[in-house]
Amino acid sequence: MRKSKVLIFDFGDVIGSNPASQIFASISKKFGVKYSLIEKVVSELAPKVQKNQLSEKAFWKELSKRLKIKNIYELKKVWMKAYEENVKFNRRLIALLKKLREKKYKLCLLSNTTKFHKKASFRKTLENFFDIVIYSCDVGMRKPEREIYLFLLKKINKSPQNCILIDNKIENLKCPKELGMKVVHFKSAKQLEKELKRLGINLR
Repeated sequence: MRKSKVLIFDFGDVIGSNPASQIFASISKKFGVKYSLIEKVVSELAPKVQKNQLSEKAFWKELSKRLKIKNIYELKKVWMKAYEENVKFNRRLIALLKKLREKKYKLCLLSNTTKFHKKASFRKTLENFFDIVIYSCDVGMRKPEREIYLFLLKKINKSPQNCILIDNKIENLKCPKELGMKVVHFKSAKQLEKELKRLGINLR
């Protein structure tokens, strides 16, 4: 039964591009801070703000402090402008989501993200494709932690065997596979279509 199958999608570098490099380059250019330092600091702060262990306000304050950028408002403005302008949807993937909806498959978005990225203008369009949307910042858990996958299964009320999880990071597939979900290591929309057909998903 199609309705018994749930397809769970990651966002970054699956449905849409990850604009981290463009964000860091924009901040580096605007404020004269080394790209490598921005990358290092953000990588340390990101897991905390994605789990809402660090508030938005605290994140911007700590980031500006460690990068020695006095104007927090300008830092946030440059970041969000680069984020909005550089997230590009994978057109073939969007077409696939539309087809899956037409076929009445249940779709879920499971994404590590922050409260400020949640506010991006494209989010409403993105969320319209899904029956269930789970953002790490809303639940205080993030991939690849086991707890977020258990939360997901409870939320969708399906057995792991009826779930197919798609993610571009291998580390995010290990736990779902152990729990009994079918997993696809995403590389391209074309490759994903082949994998889904192999797993019995009707795309005709």
